[in-house]
Amino acid sequence: MGTTLSLEDGMYLARMLRDHSDYTDAFYYYEYDRKDIVRQVHRETETMKNLGIEDYDPS
Repeated sequence: MGTTLSLEDGMYLARMLRDHSDYTDAFYYYEYDRKDIVRQVHRETETMKNLGIEDYDPS
């Protein structure tokens, strides 16, 4: 999950930097758009840890 999330983040940040001439805006929108997704992944990871699921594969 971490690798996929990192690749998605990199691609999304590249898109934001391309689409916004001011890098401050690009980082703002990147954080705003990605924050909920990252939080959800962290919640699911914590849930799996609490359930004792170490090799969980959601696919």
